[in-house]
Amino acid sequence: MNIDRSSWIVGSARPVLAALAVLAVLSLATPSASANITLTYTASADAASNSTGSGAVNSLSTGATPLVVGNFGYTITATTNDPGGGTTTFPGSSTLENLVFAVQNTGSTTDTLTIALTGAGYTLTGPLMANFSVSGSSSLKSSSDSTIASSSINSTAIPTVNGTTVTGTPGTGPGSQPYSWNGASPPLGNSNELLITTSGTFSESQLVQITLKAGDEVNLTFNTSAVPVPEPSSMAIAGLGALGLIGYGLRRRKDLGA
Repeated sequence: MNIDRSSWIVGSARPVLAALAVLAVLSLATPSASANITLTYTASADAASNSTGSGAVNSLSTGATPLVVGNFGYTITATTNDPGGGTTTFPGSSTLENLVFAVQNTGSTTDTLTIALTGAGYTLTGPLMANFSVSGSSSLKSSSDSTIASSSINSTAIPTVNGTTVTGTPGTGPGSQPYSWNGASPPLGNSNELLITTSGTFSESQLVQITLKAGDEVNLTFNTSAVPVPEPSSMAIAGLGALGLIGYGLRRRKDLGA
């Protein structure tokens, strides 16, 4: 009995390669259990501060009535997701933190408000590529109004087009005016990407410093997001699986044509 060695090898390898392909897809698409994320913030001005936080609910809100710190009244709404947990679907992007706040200087002089928001308890199932963006508008603005913002992962700043911060100033004219971020048009400040490879859990922080003339107010949105990056080993397995399926298809076509 003659045995076609190449046919025997292909036939034996088919189920193995097909199994590797299935495993590769599962490894890229199946998230782990969701982590409990804790959001905390601190707002300070002229040595006055007010802080609050929420545990494991992935959201934070100060409510509709403005809180007061120094010369400022402010509201904050923050939401978050865990790209390494069960709240998102791979592949795709996920919001690590989304911070929306409204601020008004109720004092009689120009003043600066600092807001720091931190999310802790994110999990990491593989490398993530993070980025940071901001947008917003200001009313009753003046040339002295400005905002400086940054975002960091485990205290490592996400690099931006102008170093480690994003600087914005409102436009001029009557009514509400959009901010111009680093001279970008449309008014949007985008960071460069930061590859996160920390094993286990990690934290993400946003720092905002806003300076307003007396009576001026601002509405701003800050977003830090991350996109899962397939690990090289997973990509290699997926490639082997794909080759196996291609080989199977060619062999099948040859058998049918015989």
